[in-house]
Amino acid sequence: MGVTTHRLTNGLTVMVKEWHAAPVAACCLGYAVGARDEQPGQAGISHWLEHLMFRGTARYPRGRLDRLIPRNGGSFNAFTTYDYTAYYVTMPAASIMMMLPIEADRMTELSFTDDDVANERTVILAERAGLENDPDWWLGEAVQAAAYDAHPYRNPVIGWREDLARIGTADLRQHYQAFYQPGNAVLALVGAVDAAQVIDAAEAAFGGIADGAVPRPVIPADPWPTAERRVTVRRPGVAPALALAFRVPDCRHPDLVPLLVLDGVLSGAGGTNRSARLYRALVERRYATAAGSSVDFALDQGTFQFGVTLHQDQAPEVVERVLRDEIDRVQQEPVAEHELARVRKQVRAQRAFAGESVTNQAINLASWHILGIAERGERLADEIAAVSSDDVLRVARQYLDQCRGVVGVFVPEHAE
Repeated sequence: MGVTTHRLTNGLTVMVKEWHAAPVAACCLGYAVGARDEQPGQAGISHWLEHLMFRGTARYPRGRLDRLIPRNGGSFNAFTTYDYTAYYVTMPAASIMMMLPIEADRMTELSFTDDDVANERTVILAERAGLENDPDWWLGEAVQAAAYDAHPYRNPVIGWREDLARIGTADLRQHYQAFYQPGNAVLALVGAVDAAQVIDAAEAAFGGIADGAVPRPVIPADPWPTAERRVTVRRPGVAPALALAFRVPDCRHPDLVPLLVLDGVLSGAGGTNRSARLYRALVERRYATAAGSSVDFALDQGTFQFGVTLHQDQAPEVVERVLRDEIDRVQQEPVAEHELARVRKQVRAQRAFAGESVTNQAINLASWHILGIAERGERLADEIAAVSSDDVLRVARQYLDQCRGVVGVFVPEHAE
């Protein structure tokens, strides 16, 4: 069955997909705010606010939802990206309506103190410290920052340590009041439910909330790079690593689907695949222990990334040349139809598998709406099937331009 979409007078978008294969349902409330919307000096504030949303309200004080939702057979969580923040719950379909007044309450009545803010600051700094134990984190952070001049995508979603030290309670309240508004949100519900009943329940729960949303800031695009940029990260580690990033258009651009297929040719759909080119060229030939690529689906210009973990005895410049050879190959030689057919099938299957659960379907509905690709998401399989060898060749030549990319090298420093 298709998706029923309804917009409340206060601006909240409600999307319902009836799916009666099992007596379960998932609800995702997405807010159009993420790291891209943060003011200079406040990197990480959206993720911080996500943490505080679990601190509770007067009606649902801290800890109550931790007991109430599991008692009704459910589980809940949240995450923050560059482009949006999502809160999701999965539970028996008979209980899912209870989440609508809960989320309406959290949208308007979140309460937190200076002590709550200080406690979450400690938690987030510890979370960042855990990430910093991974050399790939340092390399990825450096390459991401080098890929943009001024656009907020250059900042990590978790934030810079310096910003995390200065953000205060007033900043977080202002961020909450500006973005946690009905007109800046989408409620997506998928499962064994009746669409009309869900819309009525959403009207009852959210309809009385006045919308105070301000227009989402338009972020000027950075100019397309005109020269290669290189960064080197030297930190404690075991093996050297290599990362490349090339800017690509936003997710609404028609070239994003051929870029998805190009990613499949190079590293396999959804991750490293033993039949993919990078695995055969780098891992099988013992240049690397892991090699892959990925492409962003982003509201603004994203990146096409390559990541390679080298064998300890391999020199980065040697492995970079092997990787460049594979990029040159996909830019010069059309992908054979039998390989392209296999990759298209893999990409379609991976996308279908990723959206199989009611939870992923609800998250996809909310995120696609925020990204402005709700209709495209529904026809993605058809777009992938229509990608030709000429399409892959064209986008490889246009976007994987050596003169416009970022090269990052991780050099491990061993403790004395």
